[in-house]
Amino acid sequence: MKKRLWATLTILASVTLFSGCSTPEFLRPVEDALRKSPLAFLFKHKHEWADDEDWSFDESGHWLECVDKTCTGQKEKKAHTYDNVCDQTCNDCGFERSAPHSYINEKHEATCEVDAYTIEVCKLCGAEGEIIDKKVGSALSHEWRFDYYVIVPNEKFCQKGGEMAEICDNCQTVKLEKVKAPGHMVLDIADWTVEKEPTKTEKGVLVGPCALCKDDHATVEIPALKLANGKLNTKDYALTEILTDSSCVSRKGTETYTAYIDEFGKTHLTQEEATWKEISFTVTAEQFAHTLNGNAMDEEVYDIHDERWEGIIEFAGEHASCKTGENGRGFYTCDYCGCATEVITEEKHDWEYDVVTPPTCTEDGSGTRTCQR
Repeated sequence: MKKRLWATLTILASVTLFSGCSTPEFLRPVEDALRKSPLAFLFKHKHEWADDEDWSFDESGHWLECVDKTCTGQKEKKAHTYDNVCDQTCNDCGFERSAPHSYINEKHEATCEVDAYTIEVCKLCGAEGEIIDKKVGSALSHEWRFDYYVIVPNEKFCQKGGEMAEICDNCQTVKLEKVKAPGHMVLDIADWTVEKEPTKTEKGVLVGPCALCKDDHATVEIPALKLANGKLNTKDYALTEILTDSSCVSRKGTETYTAYIDEFGKTHLTQEEATWKEISFTVTAEQFAHTLNGNAMDEEVYDIHDERWEGIIEFAGEHASCKTGENGRGFYTCDYCGCATEVITEEKHDWEYDVVTPPTCTEDGSGTRTCQR
């Protein structure tokens, strides 16, 4: 009977032990007895290893162990791995070692935006510690230089605009700024022709190759010779006159308007850059009204108290009077041609009003007026 029971327990224990290294608790006594018996050679242990994240370790290294607490099996035993000589935590198993930094003081040079400073730096691994001195030198200033235009693909920069890139020569920082459309670029005025000359009232047209958009028939407007108010365009043109009669009302001869074209086809009164080219237009001298203080003298009677006509001198004994209502007579000197021209003058009343009866919502008020002249 004992032999039969022993055989049964042997078979049961063998099945259990062959299937792995973890034996049920109630069979442990049987297992222990069998391992000490002549039948121990029948048993084969099968390890079940811990996960890769569940390392066992000591100071020398780390490894994976069999999850069976009664088993002493190990595998993949290897040394700890660190990022550098001062790294205190193993990259694989998380073991913490003692590895202090060895600091020295190091100066960080100033940049365009940050002052120079002194900081602790580990001579073993290069890690930075505390700042020792926050300022041992002043920050540099950016030194921007224009480098290039940044444009949208398939867009014409001269007509649509874009961004201008500037690069700092000190720190190589790139700064972008929005740029409005500059217009067509006229690199060499010799390649451009005047398709339409400007007149005193209408703009002219230049035609030629644009250096930006490569349009061979680009057009640039030339300002009219006079402003919208009829005055000479002294903003864009210098005027040279060759006259046989210089009086305003009987002028005869020619007027030559000269300007300088910059690289974008804009006109200027003087040549500020050597690359700007001169253009000129000659027209017949135009007759126009005399002027006083920049105002055309085209009225029949002139109020002697009007600031516009300051400079009119009345003849002795021929003063205009608001009291009598009589006109006077005098003369002025033309700003442009210097001619002394006679005019009729008048003196308008300068009324001061006094209220006698204030107005109401339904009735008008009344008052008196007195001329201060």
